[in-house]
Amino acid sequence: MQNIYHFVGRTTDRKPFIQSMHDKWTIETSRLKLLEKKKKLLPHAFVLMPNHFHLLAEIKTDFSVFDLDHTLSIRNFEITNIKTYREIYCYIYMNPVRAGLTKAPHHYPYSLLHEKILNPLDAPRTYSKIPVGLGGIEGEMRWISLNKQSNTAWS
Repeated sequence: MQNIYHFVGRTTDRKPFIQSMHDKWTIETSRLKLLEKKKKLLPHAFVLMPNHFHLLAEIKTDFSVFDLDHTLSIRNFEITNIKTYREIYCYIYMNPVRAGLTKAPHHYPYSLLHEKILNPLDAPRTYSKIPVGLGGIEGEMRWISLNKQSNTAWS
């Protein structure tokens, strides 16, 4: 795997975002669409939590971490194999479930998984490396639930 990274952007002192979650979601998904349109970044998975975000993405040569929200502390981890990719993919979408914010990953309103179901034509395009033969979005949700890595910390 080349140029695929897990980004974690966190607020100072883990305080909640200044903006409402809805406003922050709008800002961040607009940013992802713009970066994808400029061919700087191809999002694979994204979830916005009350004080941080997780982004799994393929980056291009002219991408800079400063293209993401520069007001946050952002760490990144390069993904070098498919096993780690799948673990992080599941970790990202199961994060709201583990935090007690939702019962199922696809019900959490601030994730690209939810956005793909609710608003597929307006959602940022995703470039997941998860096998397409899973049976559409329903198969992907089952796969995430079966493969969750709840004891693995990637933040």
